[in-house]
Amino acid sequence: MELGGEYRREPRSSDAPIDYDRVADVYDLYVTSDLDIGFYLEEATKTRGKVLELMCGTGRVSIPLLEAGVDLTCVDASAGMLARLEEGLRAEARGQGGAGGCAAPRSSWRGGV
Repeated sequence: MELGGEYRREPRSSDAPIDYDRVADVYDLYVTSDLDIGFYLEEATKTRGKVLELMCGTGRVSIPLLEAGVDLTCVDASAGMLARLEEGLRAEARGQGGAGGCAAPRSSWRGGV
């Protein structure tokens, strides 16, 4: 439809916001890029204090930051994504992943913003 000289289409179901609680278990299978990790590591290690990561998700960026010794607080609106982050941190603490001695006390997470 044409409004004010701009083309506007009717909203579709694919325009709906993503329900991250529903996709948390498969999120890491689809979001696999790590090209930005170096940038976040560089920026976070420049700080002299705590770092707040909003919308931390499953920990794709969080875990490498924690491995590097960043004093990180993780926040996400999705309880499902935070649960996956917690699982990842527990696995790292058991030596099943790459977060070295990183454990939950180095990070805090909340189910809402």
